[in-house]
Amino acid sequence: MSRCSLAGSTIAFAVSLCLGAGSALAEKTDYTGPYAAAGFNLGYEIFENVPTPFQTALGTNLRAGYRPFSWLAVEGQFEYLSYEDADLDVAISGRAFTFFANLKLPLLDGPIQPYLYGGVGMLRMDFDPNPQLGSGTGFAGRFGGGVDIYLSERLAFTTDVAWVNPTGEVDNFEQINWNIGFLARF
Repeated sequence: MSRCSLAGSTIAFAVSLCLGAGSALAEKTDYTGPYAAAGFNLGYEIFENVPTPFQTALGTNLRAGYRPFSWLAVEGQFEYLSYEDADLDVAISGRAFTFFANLKLPLLDGPIQPYLYGGVGMLRMDFDPNPQLGSGTGFAGRFGGGVDIYLSERLAFTTDVAWVNPTGEVDNFEQINWNIGFLARF
C-alpha cells in the first residue's frame, strides 16, 4: 500500500468516525487525570538549503500526559517521521525523531475540545546514504492546535497540526506535522 493510499484511508476512516459519532459523543465535560495517545502523522518538510525535494513523510506519534485542570495539560511527546527522496535519480532517505515537553490549553469544555499547544524539545535528523545533508541534533520549539473528540469518557479521536522550528545543527529542517490518532484516559 502506498503512502498516499494509507494516508487517504486513514483520513477517510477518521472523517467517517467523526461524522458517525454524533449521538455517541461523551457527555462528561470535566476531563482531568492521566492520558496517553497514539497515532499516525504526516510531515511536510520546509527544509532550507537541501538540494533534493522530499515527499511528504509518514510516521508515528506517541504522547503521555496529565491534565490537572480541565483547562491545562502537560505532556511528553515522541514522533518518528520517515522522509523519502522525491527525485528518483537519487536514493536518499531521511528520518526525523522528535522529543517534546508540551503545554496543552483546551479552549472549550465538552465532548469536542479544540486546543492550542506549545512545547520545547529536541529534533534529530538522519539521512542515508548522505549525512552531509545536515544530519544532527538540535533544540526545537513546537506550536500548534488541534481537537479532541470524546467518543466516550475514556476514548477520544484526536488530531492536530503543528509547526516544528529547530535550531542548532538542524535549523534548516523546519516541518509542519499533522497527527491523527486516538487518546485514552485512565
